[in-house]
Amino acid sequence: MTPGASLRITVAGAGAIGTALAARLGHGGHRVSVLARGATLQNLRTHGARLDDASGSVASPVTADSQPSFGHQDIVFLCCKSQDLPALAEQVAPLVGTGTLIVPAVNGVPFWYFHQEGGRFQGRHVEAVDPGGRIGGWLPLDQVIGAVTFITAESAEPGHTVARNPHLMMLGEPGNTISPRLLGVCAALEQSGIEARPIERLRDKLWTKIIANVTSNPLSVTSGATLDQIYSRPDLLPTVRAVMLETGVSSFSVQ
Repeated sequence: MTPGASLRITVAGAGAIGTALAARLGHGGHRVSVLARGATLQNLRTHGARLDDASGSVASPVTADSQPSFGHQDIVFLCCKSQDLPALAEQVAPLVGTGTLIVPAVNGVPFWYFHQEGGRFQGRHVEAVDPGGRIGGWLPLDQVIGAVTFITAESAEPGHTVARNPHLMMLGEPGNTISPRLLGVCAALEQSGIEARPIERLRDKLWTKIIANVTSNPLSVTSGATLDQIYSRPDLLPTVRAVMLETGVSSFSVQ
C-alpha cells in the first residue's frame, strides 16, 4: 500500500461503528463500499455515510449494496457482533482477493486468536466464536490484521452515527510483528482522521478491552450509569474493581 493512495475499502456491517468508519474513510479520500440492508442501505444510497464527531459533520458518498458486488478490495473491515461473523464471512468472501487485508472490528476474543499465536494451542479455532472453524474456511487467516476498536459511537438513525470522543484503533499482526502491510492499514486510517496505533502484542490490548467490557457493560445496564460514572462513582468502584480482578485472573489463566 502506498501512503496517501486511494484504496478500495469495504465496510461490511453499517451499525454505529461501521458507519463511522465508512464516513471517515470516505472523507479521507478512499473508495468506500458498504455492505448493508434495509433502511440503512437506502439512507446510505441517498445521503452517504453520515458522521457527527469532534471534527464536525461529514457525509461521505459511498457505494452501498446488500450483495458483495464491489469486486476485490484492498481492505475489508468486518463490523458486526461476533455471533454474526460466520454468516458475514461467507457473504464477504467474493470481495477477498489474494492481496485483500481483512480487519475484524469486533469486540471479544477474535476468531483468529490462536493463528500464529506460538503457544500450545496454535492453529486451533475458538469454537464459541467460530463454530467448526468455518470463518477460517471463508477468510484466509494469513490475510487478517487484528484490531481493537476504541470508538464510542451511537446511531442517530440508520446510516448516521454520532461519535464525539476521539477515534482510536489499535492494530496488529497475529504473528506479533510490525509489518509493512500493518503500517499501510494504519496509514489509511490516519489519513482519514482515525488514530491508528500499530501494536506488536495486540492480544494484550484485546484482553484490556475485554476486561473493560465485562466491567462496564452489565453495570451500565443495571445502574444506568455512563462510562465516566462507572469508573468514578464511589458506590460503583468496589464492584468495578472486583469484576476487573476476577476477569483479569481468569484471562491470565487461559493464556
